[in-house]
Amino acid sequence: MNADEKEIISPAKGALLIWLVGMIAIFANFLPIISVPLLVLAWLMSFGAAFVFPTIYFLTARFGSRLHNYPYYVAAGVLLIVGLNGWYLSNAWAYGLKWQGATYTYVVSILSVIYLAAVFICAVIGIRQRSIRASQVAHLGLFVVLSFGAFPILGELP
Repeated sequence: MNADEKEIISPAKGALLIWLVGMIAIFANFLPIISVPLLVLAWLMSFGAAFVFPTIYFLTARFGSRLHNYPYYVAAGVLLIVGLNGWYLSNAWAYGLKWQGATYTYVVSILSVIYLAAVFICAVIGIRQRSIRASQVAHLGLFVVLSFGAFPILGELP
């Protein structure tokens, strides 16, 4: 196997990373505010839901990276998520200030912008240098951000 055929991140390792980040996000958001029986129920239900993103990532990384225009597809996906996340933040801003407070809303929004900007920069590097590896990093970063940082809860929590 020559250097061009090596993958910087295997799809299986990326899917495992996304699953772990998703599980951490599930427990970090709800641990202090729900009772133990509900936590166990949520844990059992989230186990199946936590496999959705890794499965999608695994399939798109495995088959998508073989496409000729793969860096462009990754950049288009990043731009789509950036646009949707910006639209969501603009619509949920008032709820965030009301229910979560100004500090939380500003910090979460700034972190979301930073995460997505870093992924977008990787995608642009992949296009400019025609680098499959940079595009794979951007692809993995996109799914990690989707699992943890995009579309934060800015409304009322249960």
